[in-house]
Amino acid sequence: MKLYEYLKSFDGYKYLDISQKHLMKLFGINEDNKTYKNFAQLKRLLERQIKEIAKKTDLVDIKLIENKSLAKDKIFRIVINPKSKKNVDKLEAKSTLESLIKRF
Repeated sequence: MKLYEYLKSFDGYKYLDISQKHLMKLFGINEDNKTYKNFAQLKRLLERQIKEIAKKTDLVDIKLIENKSLAKDKIFRIVINPKSKKNVDKLEAKSTLESLIKRF
């Protein structure tokens, strides 16, 4: 539910880049959690959530694109609305995510 609400707030945008750390904060996963500390396991969780969102909500064009990053903190790119002309970068998403997390 949190992921859907977060993605819905970027409804007019084409895609969203979100870091692994911020995604863990959004899901409420502690950084010491050994299960989702690995990038691949967090990716599987995110893929499962995106499939469920696409199946049950109005965000039907949503998909996850693997974004290769050389930085220590991995970046996920989620395509929200491929027909939109607006893009959002990870800095804008980071500030919006922080405000969303504080609200919950």
